[in-house]
Amino acid sequence: MNGTSMSSPNAVGSIACMLSALKANNIPISPYRVRLALENTAKVPKTGSFSPFSLGNGLVQIDAALEWFKNNSDFVPTSLNRVQVTISEANQGVRDFQNRGIYLRELYQSLKPMDFVVGVEPQFKQNSDNEIKVEFERRLLLTCDASYVKLPRLFVMMNQNREFSIRIDPTGLEKGVPHFTQIVALDADNKSLGPVFRVPITVIVPLTTDETSNYNISKQLKLKPAIPYRLFVHVPEGASYVSLNMKSLDDVSVTKYVAHFMQILPNRATRNTEHYKLVVLEPNGEYKTSVKVHGGRTLELCLSKLWQSLGEADVKFDLDFHGIKPIEEKIEMFSTEACHRFDIQNSLRFEEITPSISFKHACQPVRPSESKIQPLAARDLFDNGIQTFRLLLTYSFNVHKGGEYHFALPGLTEFLYECPLDCILVQIFTAGKHYIGASSSFPDRYSIKLEKGEFKALVQLRHEKDSFLEKFKDTPLIIKHKLAAPISLDIYSTLDGAISGEGKKLTLYGLRPGQRTACYVPPVPEEKYIFVYIQL
Repeated sequence: MNGTSMSSPNAVGSIACMLSALKANNIPISPYRVRLALENTAKVPKTGSFSPFSLGNGLVQIDAALEWFKNNSDFVPTSLNRVQVTISEANQGVRDFQNRGIYLRELYQSLKPMDFVVGVEPQFKQNSDNEIKVEFERRLLLTCDASYVKLPRLFVMMNQNREFSIRIDPTGLEKGVPHFTQIVALDADNKSLGPVFRVPITVIVPLTTDETSNYNISKQLKLKPAIPYRLFVHVPEGASYVSLNMKSLDDVSVTKYVAHFMQILPNRATRNTEHYKLVVLEPNGEYKTSVKVHGGRTLELCLSKLWQSLGEADVKFDLDFHGIKPIEEKIEMFSTEACHRFDIQNSLRFEEITPSISFKHACQPVRPSESKIQPLAARDLFDNGIQTFRLLLTYSFNVHKGGEYHFALPGLTEFLYECPLDCILVQIFTAGKHYIGASSSFPDRYSIKLEKGEFKALVQLRHEKDSFLEKFKDTPLIIKHKLAAPISLDIYSTLDGAISGEGKKLTLYGLRPGQRTACYVPPVPEEKYIFVYIQL
């Protein structure tokens, strides 16, 4: 994303000028009023390639927003904090009103009409006048410009949570491209106020591929700078990766593009399922890359000509899905095994494989030598005054070989905003209490160089409940070290060959769709054991 470093300060400065004018004219201000004024007076340019994904409600118009305040100040109570809109799927056993909009993206969501329940609740400031709350009532007209959305036309909003139902029928929509609309609620007694609330709706019917097309999608595009092209494709079941092949059709110029792949998985941050690449194509040049995908989910490919690369350009691209992968999601080997077997299956097209196994990192768990739960001082309280606690864990370890190390708490440091703890901090010290470095969530971002010697790690976990922290008093610390040279193991086609070490190795091997083969791996030789760098 480019341009936010300029647009955000511009918006903040403009809004500050508007607030100053409101105070000078003694016009009451509230966050909800300010938001309504800005959203309902924003301007969408009539020319240019703009979409709700890039422009939202439009460009800020401070003069129009100020006039909105002057004309509509009596229609929005200053005690009204916001209008909370939540959505739940109607056919769920237990309604879960957590979504703020409707986003239909996966193939199963586009096969038939779907019903949703929209909850609307005005929320007032604490200690607001009860008489104002009791008398609050608005007759709202519900409108939507999309024919695939069915909804009631009238809704009465009162000081309580009230609901209305809508139906979305995506079955007749164009495939592979996004469709955006929104439900807007207008005050029947003052339509000039603009939408009182909005329900954004995005519907995507993904393209599908099968064996008749050899799981291939090919497109030829004419791209302009900074104007993205989006394609949504249903990844076939059994697919493990997709290959992208881009070819420039320009005979003269060097062109630059951005290729961005994205999938959405339940309860997983998108940083774990996206792939971003800057592509530079010489005249008539080609670029190839492969990206891991999850079968049965929608894949978004966003291609855009870099904003610095001026002029139009013609480019052709091919997407090819492949389905070769181990049956097991994770391969786990024990040092006591005489041999380990895993199977590889091919699902989509004929593939030739050359399997290999190599170890690049050594990970060793360390148990805490000391744990202590403490209440924190006033400076560490939440803004609402709630007491917060910390769990302080102490780990001791010896490093027998210097190098780059990473420190992780399994099941915790993989998350940031999703983590139930409000703070995770790892600090590394020498035995003489000299500070070396620190780590936190996403530990692969924090590389700490350690020399040979004794060290201590202090880990702080914070939460508002000390009973919750009790669960983590024995949490192991994972110390991860990159090996100086990867340890590679041979893969054999038979059990006897793997155990004796004299059998036929599995090198180039062809697999037809639906075929699987067994792979046998001997254990790591003792002289290559990797648990020699950290001694507890």
